[in-house]
Amino acid sequence: MQTFKLFMTLLKRNLPSVSIYVVIFAIISVVITSSNQSSSAQLYQDEAIPFTVIDEDKSALSEGLREYLAQKNEYVEHSGAVEELQMDMYYRDIYYVLIIPEGFEEGVKAGEEPTLQNYKIKDSSVGYYMDLAVESYMSTLRASLATGVELSEAIATTGEAMQASAEVSMQQKENTSTNSIMQGYFQTLPYILLAMLMNALGNIMISLNREKVRLRANCSSLSMTKRNLQIALGTALFGLMIWVLFEVIALVLYAKQESAITFALTGMNTLCFVLMTVALSVMIGFLAKKEAVLSAVAIIVSLGASFLGGVFVPLEVMGEGIIKVAKFLPTYWYVTANSAIVNVAEFSEAGSAFAGMGIQLLFAAAFFTIAMVASRKQK
Repeated sequence: MQTFKLFMTLLKRNLPSVSIYVVIFAIISVVITSSNQSSSAQLYQDEAIPFTVIDEDKSALSEGLREYLAQKNEYVEHSGAVEELQMDMYYRDIYYVLIIPEGFEEGVKAGEEPTLQNYKIKDSSVGYYMDLAVESYMSTLRASLATGVELSEAIATTGEAMQASAEVSMQQKENTSTNSIMQGYFQTLPYILLAMLMNALGNIMISLNREKVRLRANCSSLSMTKRNLQIALGTALFGLMIWVLFEVIALVLYAKQESAITFALTGMNTLCFVLMTVALSVMIGFLAKKEAVLSAVAIIVSLGASFLGGVFVPLEVMGEGIIKVAKFLPTYWYVTANSAIVNVAEFSEAGSAFAGMGIQLLFAAAFFTIAMVASRKQK
């Protein structure tokens, strides 16, 4: 087991770089999970908009409109001086100024549509929101007047109508938000696994395949088959350790919210990807001759496969041409399996997920075969 011992010695030298990937990914996962769990279940809440009204009409209608706007917004008393208004709007003490002209109520009584002027913060959505509120009030008032009632009665009816609100409740599937969080955890895992394992295992394979080391191994009584088996044992053991580590992190973060089936399927999917990544790393380690070349290849492969395979960019937004190319990448099949697992309640429903896992294993077998052929040629 000399080759295996040498492999473990070289692995210890690469543990610091491996630890950096693991720690950073774990910290990011904990932060994201904590922020999602502590967020409020309320999805929307009105925000009071500071506004003022320059009432030149001094009528019951202008007062009714002001009171309506003040129900859900913050009314600010103001003298109406232009310079003061400009300063208040500049410092965002006021976001909206409504100007009600003299004769506004009389115009509405006569069936006219008097123009209401306003000032609002440029390119601010709250200003347009206030415009909609004013228009909504006036539309309701005109509808009331169209029934033939007096203006005073129409103002009262409009005020009551605008106060009415519907109570809305949102129903969510149990653990839906948690599923999305855990899916995000496993969705970004391929990039970490590719970058980490390719750098660590690739460097080890380059060290083991240096000419002096290889010639010395060829002169020993250890056959090439046994040597490769010991290397395979070391790589498999390291891959298994990394898989267990990330599964433990997921277990700590999501154990209380997720089902055993979800954990089992995501674990199987991740294990298939780890095996594929280990085989890919060994293959590149046999083919690459220098650490600089390996680093460049690791960056290109990890980022390229992650972007094209749907790790960073959702597959739904990709064009058909890119999807066709992505199907030649193992990350694509990992992502599709990961997405399918979210909607699985029983193992019998996981056909598409198992198909993705199987294709990943085929990639692993292909990479391992190429690695063994490269090993034989180096002899």
